[in-house]
Amino acid sequence: MVFGIEDKNTEEYQAKFIYTTFMSFSNFRGTKFLSGLDFENANLKEQPNFLKTDISPKNTNRETFRIVKHSFDHVGNKIEANKFYSEEMNAYRREMKGKFKPSERFIFCMNNFISEFGASYLKPILLLIILFEVYIILLSYYGGSYSLYGAIIQLDMLNHLAKDFLLFSRFLKLGFEFVSLIFYMLSAILIWQIAV
Repeated sequence: MVFGIEDKNTEEYQAKFIYTTFMSFSNFRGTKFLSGLDFENANLKEQPNFLKTDISPKNTNRETFRIVKHSFDHVGNKIEANKFYSEEMNAYRREMKGKFKPSERFIFCMNNFISEFGASYLKPILLLIILFEVYIILLSYYGGSYSLYGAIIQLDMLNHLAKDFLLFSRFLKLGFEFVSLIFYMLSAILIWQIAV
């Protein structure tokens, strides 16, 4: 089945299921929603089947992607659920444009940048490799006359604070504690993104 018209990503061509009640199982397997889908106000008795469904994100709201994601989670299809989770987060970003607090915007944008909301595992792996390389370069100048290290060593108070951070304190490089702590925390974030 095909809904909408190709290259017509306007709301008038969107497939809308407004207050539609599905009394039993609904099957959208292999369906193409070329101009978007609005499933937000549909009434469902059972989880619909969206296997091999193509949904244009242009006019599709976050709640619709959440319903599709949940239908895949319900049957244990985590790969497709993660794909639609990414679409859900992108729709959320479009809906909330300009309404975020700066801290929320930062976290949201970083999650998008690092792994595209879990859709890419290669980006966090590449970023982790780059992070390790930068750390190794900084350590190679450790004890030398490198000007960046001179600036880092002046952060004595921060180094003392970093020593008290119990989770990582035994792994921190002597005299380089604060920078080591920052790198370990960034590494933990990237490893978590890879695992997700």
